[in-house]
Amino acid sequence: MKILNFMKIENIVDPKLVDQMAYNLYLNENTGSQLIFQKPICERARLVLESISIEFLSLWKKLGKIIDKTDIEFIKASGGVSNSDYLLQCISTICQIEIRRMKNIESTSVGTMLLTRITHGHNIDLWSFDVEKVFLPQSVEHKDIILSRNSKL
Repeated sequence: MKILNFMKIENIVDPKLVDQMAYNLYLNENTGSQLIFQKPICERARLVLESISIEFLSLWKKLGKIIDKTDIEFIKASGGVSNSDYLLQCISTICQIEIRRMKNIESTSVGTMLLTRITHGHNIDLWSFDVEKVFLPQSVEHKDIILSRNSKL
């Protein structure tokens, strides 16, 4: 496999590529698979995605104070950021909650469809949607690794 050479993560336009870099490093560390990207750029990609997931944790904690009495079973993920498997896995792990990515991740089209159905008097079931992939929380130890790695920034 050819090793791709990137000097800065800012040069990468495709978010899917950032996800692939972070996931490639994860596989390398956990299964010994070969790195197809340079390790420093993979580490930066991982830190970028993990820092976003930690920001989500902060919002999640604030939301938890507001809806303290509500038991949330899972989070539905849609929109552009839901394309990132690594990011959704990190969020699932640090928030210790299941995340389900919708098959149709285009939030605008889903929202438009729901509003159209409501406008025309159709019943809608907000719980029924096609799931493409489920992300289950990893161990609390893995959560601690993510948090400690990013606390050094």
